[in-house]
This record gives sequence, C-alpha cells and structure tokens, in this order.
Amino acid sequence: MVASTAALLVAGAGALAVVATPVQASSINGPITRDEVLDRAQNWVDRGFTYTQDQSVAVTDEEGSHKYRRDCSGLVSMVWHLNKKSDGWDYNTDDFLRDGNAMWYTLGSINEFQPGDAMVRDGHMELFAFWVNRSDHSKGAYVYSFNTSGETVRNPYRNSNKGNLGKNTWTDLQSFRPIRRSGLTAPPPPPAPQAPPSSGVSGDFNNDGKDDILARSAGTDEMFLYPGTGSFTTDRILGTSIRVGTGWGQYNIILSGDFNQDGKSDVMGRRSADGTLWVYSGTGLFIKDRVLNSPVRVGTGWGQFDAIISGDYNQDGKADIVARRSVDDELVVYPGTGVIATDAVLALPTIRVGVGWGGFDVFTSGDFNQDGKSDIVVRGTDGVLWLYPGTGSFTTDHVVDPAIPIGNGWNSMNALTAGDFNQDGKSDVVSRKSNDNTLWMYPGTGSFTTNRVLSSPGRVGTGWGGYDRIS
Repeated sequence: MVASTAALLVAGAGALAVVATPVQASSINGPITRDEVLDRAQNWVDRGFTYTQDQSVAVTDEEGSHKYRRDCSGLVSMVWHLNKKSDGWDYNTDDFLRDGNAMWYTLGSINEFQPGDAMVRDGHMELFAFWVNRSDHSKGAYVYSFNTSGETVRNPYRNSNKGNLGKNTWTDLQSFRPIRRSGLTAPPPPPAPQAPPSSGVSGDFNNDGKDDILARSAGTDEMFLYPGTGSFTTDRILGTSIRVGTGWGQYNIILSGDFNQDGKSDVMGRRSADGTLWVYSGTGLFIKDRVLNSPVRVGTGWGQFDAIISGDYNQDGKADIVARRSVDDELVVYPGTGVIATDAVLALPTIRVGVGWGGFDVFTSGDFNQDGKSDIVVRGTDGVLWLYPGTGSFTTDHVVDPAIPIGNGWNSMNALTAGDFNQDGKSDVVSRKSNDNTLWMYPGTGSFTTNRVLSSPGRVGTGWGGYDRIS
C-alpha cells in the first residue's frame, strides 16, 4: 500500500497560481516587486547570516554583486536593493527616519502596511511581511528583522538561533514609523472572503493493506467507512460501509495519516469553533463505532489555515502536515514527531514550502512516481490539475519541485482524494462528478510525464450525493 492522505476542498476562489520561484529582476535603486523584496529577505535567512555592525564583514545580496552591513538597516537596504550613500556606507536608521530621500516615503498609518514595507524608530527598523490576521490588525504582524549580536535574522517561518520568531504585537508596531520604498509595485487586491474549504481523507483503516474511503453524511454528521477491495472493477472498488462515529460536523477540515507509526491510519480534524487540532488514532478494527479511539488535542491556533494535507515529505517514515495560511496563501510544512500526545504530534519549527498557492481549491497528497516521496496534487480554479513532485527535503522553498500539468476539465469534480486503491503500488485518484454524484477512479501510471500521470477512469460507485466529505 502507498501511504497517502488527502484533503478534499469544495470551496475556493482566485486565479490559478503556481509556486513562485526566486526572481532577481530589479537593479540598484530601480523598481522592485514586493515578492522580490521578501525573497531577498528570505535569502539572508536561508544563508544563516548573524547580526553584527562591523562593516568589514558585510555580506552580499542574492545576486552576489553588492555587499550590505549585517544589521537592521543593512537588511532593509539589501531587500530594497538600495545603493550605498555617497560616503560609501549603507543607510542607517537615522537616515531612514529623515524625510527628503527620493527612495522612500512615510505612510499615513501602520494600518497601510503591505508586504515589503518597512518600519523604523530611533535605533532600530524591521521589514513588514504580513498581518497575523488581515482583517484584524490588532493581532499583530510577522516581520524580518536583525536584532542582537550573533543572532540570525528573525523571520515569520522559524525561530532564530536564539529562539525568536519574527512577530510583533500591535503595541510593538505602534512604536514604529511606517515607510515604503519608492518604485515598490502595488500589491494585488485581497481575495474575496470565502467559506472554509471542506476536506476528506483516505487510508487503510482496517489494516488489510487496502486503501479505504471515509465519507461524512451531510445530513447527520455521521462518518462512514467504505473498505477497499483492492479491485479496479466497475462499482466494486469498495465494500459495504459501517459507521465510524457521530458528531463529525464540528470539523471543517479532516485528513488522515499514520501519526503514531503503528501502521494504522489515524484521522485528524480541525475544529471550526476554536481552530484546535485533534487526532483519533486508528484501532485497525472494522467494527461499528470502533474504528477510531478517543481524540487527543494535538495543537492550537490552526484557524489561520484554510487547507491541510498530510504525507511523509522528508522520508523519515513519520506523517507530516502541509498547510496553506489564509492571510498570505503561503504553504508551510510541520514535521511529524511520530507520537500522538497532547500538543506534540508535530514538531517546530515550520518550513516554508512556497508562496503563491491561493489559486488552488483542491489539495491532495500521494506518491505518484513511486520514488517513496510524498507529492502534492492541486486543482486550479480553472479545472487544471497540477502535480508538484516531492523532493524528500525539508529545505525552505524546496520541499517540492516545479509542477507539471496532469489533466484538464477537473472542475466537473466536487470531490477528490488519492490512494493506492488497486494495490499496484501507484497512487490513484478517486473523484466525484458534480452532475450525477457518481464516483470515478483514475489509476496512477507511476509516470511524471505531462498529462500521463493518470490513466483513463472507471466508475467505482453511484449515489454519493449524500456526503459532504468524501475520500
């Protein structure tokens, strides 16, 4: 069986987007995009530079052609791609506090902050990354900053070598003067509000080596398990269902994985009321209401994500979590610990998978090329299905390789999940057609050739319209 997990999303908005790759398009003092500013900041994070005001140990920017001092104002000078002053030195905080320089200007309010803007006060400055909550600025903001001698750059994604995350409270922000670089391109308008996407799961819940499907009833909030037969025969891929449990309406995201490394599929759910994360460990039993054990809370603060999937992305045999943050459409991965314990199923820090993931309304995961690495499959809002091959690495922005298109016309499906349903060792895709509620399976080919990852589908069930979570 291929270990796989999927999250079914049936709500979403926005134009098709793919993971942005680092771009160095600007010139010294020339126009620059907000994406490039943040990419340049992350470059210093990834290179592990530490704070010092010693000009003699200045370091290069991303291009390697210009050196900047390793302190707070040197960081901002670098990310804004500024030239040195006439005296040959980088700008300092006193310079950024002064009016009259054509390269930046003061904003009317800190509420105007957009990614790539900066903040300055007497003796210190930082780079604004994004709001913790775009609709409630009182929750604070994530930043890039250089603060203390010997400390790496504080950033939104992982703690510095001194244990500090790049995050400011509202009170912190109010102590700064907001400034914006001239020539910084305006951000796109924020996406329209959307309902939290729904999700589904697939896995081997009865420990027979065959992937099964869980489905939640839209009317009763009961969860049902359809055992996999291992057969790719019309309407015979699944056996007769049993009820797994009741009360599953409290979760607006549901996914599966082997989170405690016992070989049995477990279920994870995000509660819509408070954003807490819970895991129900699998029993391996195919007995009504005994498929899962009682839940354990494994995390808080997960309301900031609108999509969550699971897979083994670093090849350590433990289920990890990939999640999309709703405020900035960034994808991050939380390494799994292999332990189901209160607030301990996932390890910190997070690693950024990539940016620009807002144009997808379906996420699922599986090993589609049989290399033992979890891949990510997403559907664009235009119905194009894309595959991002997993690298097996937990390096920032290199968890997956660039995507290939694997099919068109998938907007006719309102459910999608991955698993090895025919037991050939290749991840397959099962989807539900929106016009007639039939269930179809697309067998995986094991190939990473454009539009050849999946072969022709076969119908595997009818009458699936009563479920709002299927996989």
